[in-house]
Amino acid sequence: MNSPKQIGNDIETMRAMREFVSAYEEIAANNMRRVRDAVVKRRSFLEEVTKLYNEIKKSYRGEVERLMADKKSPIGSQFPLLKKNDKTVYILFSTNASFYGDIVGNTYAVFKDYWSKAQGDVVIIGKVGRRVFEQENPGVSYTYFDYPDMKMDPVLLKPIILHIAEYERVVIFHTQFQTLVDQAPRAFVLSESQVDASQSEAAHKYIFEPSLDRVIEYFEKEIFGSIFEQSMHESQLSKLASRMVNLDSAGQNIKKRIADLDIRRRTLEHQAKNKQQVNAVSRMVALSHRR
Repeated sequence: MNSPKQIGNDIETMRAMREFVSAYEEIAANNMRRVRDAVVKRRSFLEEVTKLYNEIKKSYRGEVERLMADKKSPIGSQFPLLKKNDKTVYILFSTNASFYGDIVGNTYAVFKDYWSKAQGDVVIIGKVGRRVFEQENPGVSYTYFDYPDMKMDPVLLKPIILHIAEYERVVIFHTQFQTLVDQAPRAFVLSESQVDASQSEAAHKYIFEPSLDRVIEYFEKEIFGSIFEQSMHESQLSKLASRMVNLDSAGQNIKKRIADLDIRRRTLEHQAKNKQQVNAVSRMVALSHRR
């Protein structure tokens, strides 16, 4: 059984932890306020740009297929912008630490559902996602990129973009900020140019200026990276919000633990005083009997 002194030491330790958690919660709140408005404001714009980008890719592929139909040449031999590897890549955004609640588990569940139905190459960003994937899929090959949880690093971002740009279809799995307590897992198709019948019938007709080649080249070189970077910002904003919620929960748990320890200490102190009083009365009774 702990003594009141030992419990007092535990209380001081818990108070120090509460101050530590409060400091991290304030840092997370400041960072979230800093990036939230910018990310949310760009969201709708870049979602529409993504749709436009994929429609342009489909238009480009359809036009090239039409031009090459009589030449019996493989597509891409004269059109380098279509030199993709004809594969799908699934990119899982996870975290490097475990203090983000259930966002990694929820996102992984969505990723697992897609990947199990139509397997493709796998790219994982973040140590926690790598650990989960290896545990569930021992021996399965994948590509891993290390990336910080809470800041953008252009040096580390570039090789990721270069790697996934080779794929015909790029699907990103990450959480998206909805509210402070709601981070929704999302499967986001960043790049896709395959045309099926229903899509081609419903596709818009465009007039490209100066040319379709120039437009698709600009989107491939400039817009692709911007859209991927926005997805990274979305993921980081969601991590910040999730961290705030979990830090607040941890702070409440610490506060409750301190209250429980304080009650326990007071109980032990009262028990010790009662025992002293009982012993004092017993001595007085013993002395009176001797007289």
